[in-house]
Amino acid sequence: MKYHLGALLLLFCGHLCSGWFKFQGDLRLINPRTLQRYLRFGNSLSHWGYEHGANESPPDQWDKKFPACKGAQQSPIAINTAKTIRSSRLEPLLFHAYSSFPEANLWTVVNNGHTVQFGGSYNSSYLPTLSKGGLAADYAFTQLHFHWGTTSLRGSEHVINDKRFPLELHIVHRHSSGDNREAHGNSTGLAVVGILFELTSDERKRLRQLDTIAEALTEVIEQNKPANVTLEHFTLSGLLPPSTGYYRYMGSLTTPPCTEAVQWFVMKKPQKITEKQLSAFRRLDDGNGLSGLDKLGDNFRPLQAPYQRRIENYRGKELRFSQ
Repeated sequence: MKYHLGALLLLFCGHLCSGWFKFQGDLRLINPRTLQRYLRFGNSLSHWGYEHGANESPPDQWDKKFPACKGAQQSPIAINTAKTIRSSRLEPLLFHAYSSFPEANLWTVVNNGHTVQFGGSYNSSYLPTLSKGGLAADYAFTQLHFHWGTTSLRGSEHVINDKRFPLELHIVHRHSSGDNREAHGNSTGLAVVGILFELTSDERKRLRQLDTIAEALTEVIEQNKPANVTLEHFTLSGLLPPSTGYYRYMGSLTTPPCTEAVQWFVMKKPQKITEKQLSAFRRLDDGNGLSGLDKLGDNFRPLQAPYQRRIENYRGKELRFSQ
């Protein structure tokens, strides 16, 4: 199995690449000291996780090392649809080049002990971008990752009308005019599309793109062993629900450093997932114990206080793509 620098960098960037580099296959900014420390100490640099244990700090202690985690615009949140605001200024999201493929259909996949993350290197003319929906600029695709439960009664980070879903997908974008470091320092530097998945026993209703994901997961069962995987016919557009309806609010990364720089779009229409597809995620090791014994799951942050944040509700129309 071959590795490249982009795959290695995905390991120490944690969740949303908060280091001093830009990962689009084209690495322009990198802090060599950070890379050197990672190569020496590995994942022990970030000791954060989702449960109380000797090897990690649970969510209620994240703020001790990452002060932003106790801010007033934290994510995820519970969305009560009756209290959302229907805004006339909102419009459908525009997904540009979401049907394009990364170079050679090659994706870098990594199980970093907190999630499984996919990234690809795109030709600049075909880089997927997100716009409209109240966004003041274009936002370029950076990576996608998942949150899931050890049972199908939980797993999603966002909750809709007291309902939690077994899996949630996050498609992460950064402001197209800057790099990741600048995006994290800008209150509107990131835009994340959240897609919820509900359980189905009908194989015909499942999202078939997840079959491709599940196959790729077999290459990264163990933590911090990235893989370059060719995913034929796999595109971001195949992950999107058929309607553009969404809930929009200002929030944060749901993992440390919990930067409050995210414009959230939680899609209203859930996709379908089967127990068989979920089992592929639940087979991943979390790296906190003996290989094969500690499985990665329940990797969702507890709900955060909404305070007085405005949660907007866009009813939705037919999905919009642009080439």
